[in-house]
Amino acid sequence: MPANYPLMNPCNPLLKLGLCLSLVFFACQTDKVAPTGDSGSGAGPRIFRPDGTPAAGARVQLVPVDNNPKPGLAKEAAGIYKLETNADGKYDLTGVPAGEYNVFSAQGDFVALQDSVRVNDGPATIKSDTLAAPGTLSGIVALQPNHNSNSALVQLLGTTVYTNVGEDGRFEIGGLAAGSYAAVITTSLSDYSALFTGFNIKAGARTDRKDTLRPPYQGIPTVLNITATYDTLRGVTTLTWNKSRYRSLLGYVIYRDAANTADLSTTKLNRSRITDTVYRDTVFPPTPFFGTSVQADVEQKVEYRVAVQAKNGDMGQTYESVPVNAEPPSLVRTYFRFQALGGKAGRFSIKDSVKVAASYTCSMRSVQSLRWSLDGGVAPVRTADGQGRRGTDTLIYVAADKPETRWVTLEALDEGGATWRDSIRLDIELDAPSANAGIRDTFCQTGKKFTLSGTGQDGIGRVVEFAWDVGGKGAYVTVPDGKMDITAPDSAGDTLTCILRVTDDDGISSYDTTRIFLSPAFRSQPRPFAAHAYLFKDLGLPLATDGKKIYAYGGFGSHPYDAFTEYDPELDKWKVLTPSGSLGVPITMGGKIYVTGSADPLVEYNPSLDKWKTEPFYPYVFDYDRFFPVAVECQGKLIRMGIQDYKSNNSTTVEIFDPIAGAWKLGKNSPQQLTAFPTITSVDGKVYLFNDQNYYDSTVFSYDLGLDAWSELSIMSTKGERRIVANSMGKIFCYAVRRGSRPQIEWYDITKNTWNVGLNFPENILYAQSCGFEANNGRLYFFQGQQSAIGHSMEIHVYEFDPDRNNWRQLPGIQGVDGEYLSTVTLGDNFYISSFVNPDWHQGYTNDDSGKYNPHLFVYPIPKGP
Repeated sequence: MPANYPLMNPCNPLLKLGLCLSLVFFACQTDKVAPTGDSGSGAGPRIFRPDGTPAAGARVQLVPVDNNPKPGLAKEAAGIYKLETNADGKYDLTGVPAGEYNVFSAQGDFVALQDSVRVNDGPATIKSDTLAAPGTLSGIVALQPNHNSNSALVQLLGTTVYTNVGEDGRFEIGGLAAGSYAAVITTSLSDYSALFTGFNIKAGARTDRKDTLRPPYQGIPTVLNITATYDTLRGVTTLTWNKSRYRSLLGYVIYRDAANTADLSTTKLNRSRITDTVYRDTVFPPTPFFGTSVQADVEQKVEYRVAVQAKNGDMGQTYESVPVNAEPPSLVRTYFRFQALGGKAGRFSIKDSVKVAASYTCSMRSVQSLRWSLDGGVAPVRTADGQGRRGTDTLIYVAADKPETRWVTLEALDEGGATWRDSIRLDIELDAPSANAGIRDTFCQTGKKFTLSGTGQDGIGRVVEFAWDVGGKGAYVTVPDGKMDITAPDSAGDTLTCILRVTDDDGISSYDTTRIFLSPAFRSQPRPFAAHAYLFKDLGLPLATDGKKIYAYGGFGSHPYDAFTEYDPELDKWKVLTPSGSLGVPITMGGKIYVTGSADPLVEYNPSLDKWKTEPFYPYVFDYDRFFPVAVECQGKLIRMGIQDYKSNNSTTVEIFDPIAGAWKLGKNSPQQLTAFPTITSVDGKVYLFNDQNYYDSTVFSYDLGLDAWSELSIMSTKGERRIVANSMGKIFCYAVRRGSRPQIEWYDITKNTWNVGLNFPENILYAQSCGFEANNGRLYFFQGQQSAIGHSMEIHVYEFDPDRNNWRQLPGIQGVDGEYLSTVTLGDNFYISSFVNPDWHQGYTNDDSGKYNPHLFVYPIPKGP
């Protein structure tokens, strides 16, 4: 069989082509007559009757297997050959061209079929066949519902038989011989594709095709099974329909017209694209919009249609319409009013008995029955008969023993069969007070007094009792107003947990907790560690540590630069060292103390030998009257920096001292001009330089000692007179002192090379010398000295800054201190703060050893709290 007829492949028995030679079939054809009788040798195919006797005079027709019957053909059909059997039932194929044919035999009311038989130029290979009773084929063809089914045609391929489909979509073909048939269903309408199918016919039987045959449709389909429900309560129609299987579907378009309108609307009802198969149309809007033709008190009889819109904008046709009689909600609605009684001041607590009273009214219909439910439940909690067009009813609801929200719904069924409903919300609260223990997580020194101050409130009732549990041991002490004075226990480093309990007039209690982090009491030495520090009014009192002891460099007697003192924390003792012979800032390095100044030589102090040593003079000498250099330890070497010429603001000179070699060398100068007071620090083997912003943008530079190279980093945000820095955990904290202002804190992330700007300081800065600045565990601690007058007891304020939370927290200050100048250093678990008063500010100053204006050292434990 030809390849262009795959359904007729003889290897597939269900799809083989065959056709019954009905009387009608043979009558409609013109014969191409071949000789009758034997083929010459007496051999040839034979046709037998059902009783097995030869079928003499039987008609035999050969139809090419690729024949496609069409309506309107002439009786002359090319390639179709009609033969007749002789007395022995034989027929001769002489003159029939070679090819593949379907062989149909018929005599009287009996027929037979051999399909896909090949006729050769030589002897024929057609087998004998036996006639049998014919069968009948019937089925249904379905097109789009708005298309005429009579336009469809059923054609049996490889035959001359076809039939039109009726207007009801049914077709029937009789006189078919038993066998398998292939067919094609076509239509004269556009946008349809041919549908190829197959049939199996049994002898003497009727074959009804069960499934509906639907030729593929590529046009815009119509929407089917539209349904509509109308909600009288809300005046809303809900439309649903079957989903259309259409690849180019953009959406659905909804139309609404007055019922029985001759000219249907082409205006879209929906303003936005609809892809779902549900649409809600508000027939009676709560507030009619401008230009609407809908009257709020007039029944609306409308019909709806739905059409498919393609992606290219083309519109499909509508087929079905669904009518709706929309009653106005304003005329038939039943209205409700609710009132909840009980509770306290309109609020309801657990276990309260709530009386819900409802009244209802309807202007035109009588209410037949009432139904109460909770939270939309199916089972009613109460039912009652209606009382006409208006009436009242109540429901008693007992609240649960836990907070909850319940919806109490009342439904009314009216005489028109409409159900109306409305609800009231009941918020059942936990009638418990709320406790507030006051300040969260604060610090207190051991042995100091502290006042716990708590509050409480109750929205429904009132608080009748306050009680504190100090230490979290379960022992509560009742206090009249939430305040309680305690003395912090002597257990430094511990946390004191304090729990506040408040109880209301219903006997319900609530709790809140605060924590007090205990720190040792701040200590001040019983005597001054040095005499007058007059000359250090511009620097503060310099402190240094070698990791074991504290070293303070200050005046002694009439020569301030001759005194150096040592404090041993383990022994709690001071020791006055021999004179240094140099004036400057002390730096610890390799267990030794180095003092470097502008014009004085570099001196080294060895604590184990209690001896000073003068090192080689600096490569560059700075003017003492104009500027002090800055210095820091880095990689076991002393790095000293300072401007070369204060007046010309040249770049910074880098001097490097190697204590092992006992020699100086010059490093590469800084890449930028500096002002009088640059600030440096050392982190992870590099030196970081922060420039004063009096004249220049504050660019940060790093100096690599091994490479003798500078790198320019990011720019700071704030400006100020002098910068102070401290570093911890990869962060360098920095602020610019601006006298009488509250500058912002900044911190530099070394890994990310970024600046972060935090909140302003909690209070104004007096001047740089009044500030102490230490970093520990990634946080910053700030000490602010207060300027005093003689006889006034002042205080050092202490603050902690958390960069992760970007907030300041004030810690307990150091009280009873007269002093404006601070210097700080970290050793072990403590901060050490030196404080002294500049005697120039006070009358009555005499150069004596009374210690009135001498520096004092304070030990401040590093906070261990969160």
